[in-house]
Amino acid sequence: GATFYVGSPFLPKRMFKYDYIIKGAGCAGLSLAYFLNDAGILKDKTLAIIENRTSYERDKTWSFWKLNDHDFEDCVIKTWNHFEILNEKKNINVECRNFPYQTVDSKLYYNKILTEIKKNSNIEFHTSDKLVNLNHGIFFNSAHKKNNTSTNKNNSNFYWQHFYGLEFSIDQNIFNEDKFCLMDFNKTQDGNIHFFYILPFSNNKALVESTWISKETNFDYKKCRNEVEDYIKNKLKIDDYDISFEESGSIPLFHNKIKTQNNEILIGSLGNMTRRSTGYTFLNIQKHSKYIIKNIKDILITPEYKIKTKYQILDNILFKVIDLFPNRMPEIFTNLFMRNSNSVIKFLSNESHYLDDLKVINNMPKKLFLKALFK
Repeated sequence: GATFYVGSPFLPKRMFKYDYIIKGAGCAGLSLAYFLNDAGILKDKTLAIIENRTSYERDKTWSFWKLNDHDFEDCVIKTWNHFEILNEKKNINVECRNFPYQTVDSKLYYNKILTEIKKNSNIEFHTSDKLVNLNHGIFFNSAHKKNNTSTNKNNSNFYWQHFYGLEFSIDQNIFNEDKFCLMDFNKTQDGNIHFFYILPFSNNKALVESTWISKETNFDYKKCRNEVEDYIKNKLKIDDYDISFEESGSIPLFHNKIKTQNNEILIGSLGNMTRRSTGYTFLNIQKHSKYIIKNIKDILITPEYKIKTKYQILDNILFKVIDLFPNRMPEIFTNLFMRNSNSVIKFLSNESHYLDDLKVINNMPKKLFLKALFK
């Protein structure tokens, strides 16, 4: 994996000052560093990147519908123009040729960015913030702490998307590499929503992921792995396979209300760049980074970048429905894509116009949503 300078044990024990500080060099932190560097802002300004890992390997798979051009096309490992959604009652096939679905390999992404920013001597890396003065300069924070959020099981706002996935290859060509499965619903359990997500990268290689939408904060990933292995064996009828990659994690499907210090700006999931109804964050991170670059001179007094209010309102209603009628969610998500799929994709990607929004609302079961709205 890519490695980088992490500081010297012989440095004097004093606080170093930087013009910009990024804490947490995952997707959001590295994206911002990349755009700061690419825009020439760091020619005469200094940047500290605080990240506790000292090397990068592939650890994530980021996927999204491509509605606009982006800067990481060279990190895309697969693009699809068709997908399916399955539940116990029906299967639907959707064409997404106008907005193809793409997957970015995190290692390619990390390597691309690190290769570029390591060329700039004004960028320094630290494995902790002990030597960095966080009160000086502009501080961009994407580092979650457990005490950043408090969850309340009786509150419909606090849901998580937990996932565990295995990428594997087999000897036979059994996958249709031109079509991915967005959701294959399993039975809802204990008010939690469960589905499988399948990305076929070739005819004999795929990522199968078990995904839960749940209020549980501490999730059993061993159970998730067992579900994936069971799905591969009993649903896909595969007994022998070679695992090449595994990923797991929890995405907060709620927005934080965190008090920040005067020079601090939250980015990534911590900065509420995750779309609650989908868990998608990657493209929102890119938009947020570009917004910061555009307004960098006055960023501390520039209005905070947010996902549009209309999406927050509609996502809040959706989670009220999930809270009240979890057993209906396979039907709701399946019906959502049965008509006006282009409008639905634009809506879920924060790129819809009001006509698209009306079409999406028209796909929803009106009685359930009205009950949730006035609950």
